[in-house]
Amino acid sequence: WLESTNILTNILSNDICIDSEAMLYDIQSRANLFVKTSAYDQALECLKKNNVLIIIGAPGVGKTITSQMLVLYYAAQGYRVRYTTDGADLAELKKALSQSKETKEVILLDDCFGQAYFSMKETQENELLSLIRYVKMNPNKVLIMNSRVTIYREAQERTPALVSSLDRKEYKAYVIDMSRISDVEKARIFYHHLYFGNVPLEYRTEIRKNKHYLQIVRHKNYNPRIVEFICSRRQIESVKADQYFDFVMRCLDKPEQIWKNEYEKRLAASDRILLMTLYSLTNTMISIEHEMEFSIDVGMLVSQIEIYDQVWYVRHMPPKGEHSLEAMDLVRAFVAKLEEIPDACAEWFPFDLIDQLREEYLSAE
Repeated sequence: WLESTNILTNILSNDICIDSEAMLYDIQSRANLFVKTSAYDQALECLKKNNVLIIIGAPGVGKTITSQMLVLYYAAQGYRVRYTTDGADLAELKKALSQSKETKEVILLDDCFGQAYFSMKETQENELLSLIRYVKMNPNKVLIMNSRVTIYREAQERTPALVSSLDRKEYKAYVIDMSRISDVEKARIFYHHLYFGNVPLEYRTEIRKNKHYLQIVRHKNYNPRIVEFICSRRQIESVKADQYFDFVMRCLDKPEQIWKNEYEKRLAASDRILLMTLYSLTNTMISIEHEMEFSIDVGMLVSQIEIYDQVWYVRHMPPKGEHSLEAMDLVRAFVAKLEEIPDACAEWFPFDLIDQLREEYLSAE
């Protein structure tokens, strides 16, 4: 259907998408991999009846690409597109929407219940409800949100007033769980990755042999993101054709090894430190091994903050000060976390960094 509507060409040749270049690039690179599932059909039906929808599901089940394809459906109907992964400034997003009730617009909030989403602003709940209510009052506006199911459940506990409000008439948002896909749909997803991912014929033959594909699509750990991994060129080049099925089954049996390998082998040390820093700002616990790794080179961490600070500063140009508001928020939260660390961990964490970061980033407060 994507090719028949020629929608990608129309979007690129007309000013349909606003601030959505990254989404368009992502769609173009993955369009052939998309499978029109029953979840997509159900989501579209819900949007036609109720123009606000939340799609939830486990990581890698297809929430983002399904959301994007729903956006393309509405773009094909003449809707202009508003897209963001930044839930920290919904008030500005709402201001940017057309005030004309006749203007058709579709808004996509990707990962709308992310970890930092409600902790950054106390007014965030009201901003989201205000946006939902605005869309509900305007039949020509459509709002699509998606969230990892664990984060959505966390939001239910952390902000019960907000989530319960989504059941009230004026804010009613239908919730669809993307995790429930049939074996046939799983098989089609796997086939699309094998075929359009240019997996060599001898590897595909190995999958067809003795109907091996049935064991794959019926595996309890089947996940489209794992399928994407096992069909990637890098993985194909690392395993022989006659060993491919065994490799796939090992990945499904122990999927944690995939993420461990990606973290340890594919990320630079500085990126691992930054990732661990962001992870430490959540309410989760980190093992002593990760604490040691985190402390290996604090200079790398500070350098990463400085780089991101420069990007954020140029992008948003704060009205005063030498640092971006985002970097200041990150440093403030990071310093608060360091101050919570017990004295027994002092050998792993250089506590003099707290004063340095405070003086550089927070002295003007």
